[in-house]
Amino acid sequence: MTCAEFREIVGLFVAGGLDAREREAAEAHLREPRHEGCLEALREANAGAEVLARSLPPARPDARVWQRIERQLGAQARPLAMGWRERASWVVATAAALLLFAALSGRRQSERAHRQAMAGAESQRVQCLAELESAKSEGQAQRAALELLQSPTAQVFALAPQPGKPAYAVRAIVDLPRKKGMIVSSTLSPQAGKDYQLWVIRGKEPPAPAGLLRAGSSGTVLASIDQRLLAVPPDALAVSVEAQGGSVSGKPSADIVLVGALPRT
Repeated sequence: MTCAEFREIVGLFVAGGLDAREREAAEAHLREPRHEGCLEALREANAGAEVLARSLPPARPDARVWQRIERQLGAQARPLAMGWRERASWVVATAAALLLFAALSGRRQSERAHRQAMAGAESQRVQCLAELESAKSEGQAQRAALELLQSPTAQVFALAPQPGKPAYAVRAIVDLPRKKGMIVSSTLSPQAGKDYQLWVIRGKEPPAPAGLLRAGSSGTVLASIDQRLLAVPPDALAVSVEAQGGSVSGKPSADIVLVGALPRT
């Protein structure tokens, strides 16, 4: 465990909210000779727990509460010798620790979810770059995709294969402020007499056709999305398999193979 990792979980360490493995790692870290703010963070966490405990008004617990505590402890901590004030202080301190643990656990889970979301977005960017690397022969389209990918307002997300459909890997790069978007994929293998067609989905409106997805000489699909279709932010993108040339009805067939919702910031 590093000093930075210890400082992140010190509140849970003080509140008793770590599992056995995490607590052993934290205790082992504290036994190390050199630290970067760990001991100071530990003192602050202990002080915070004490302040929280003192901030709760003392309350006399119901007799049944202490009876349950006695049963759980096996009557090992001389409970019968304690006065109710001492018992109340013990219960208040326990409640404070639980409150502190709950608050820190919620923050930790929120931070973990945020880190996972950020890692997922970065993973999509890395995989998209790898596919673009294999499409060097497409020249202009590749440069457009790389330029779009580098935009600070661009979002990269995957379109998910639908149940029972092939596991295609298709990613969209969408920059809504600039009304630009592209589709990148190296897995949309050509099918005889068929074409992959992109659709823009927005609310309850009928899906809007957004072009055919055909692989270039490298086998990679690099297709731009019509800017007019991004003027109003869409809710999702979808891909269907249509007869060659695309849907003649202007609506997707029943063979929807991929759907991806645009991330909301």
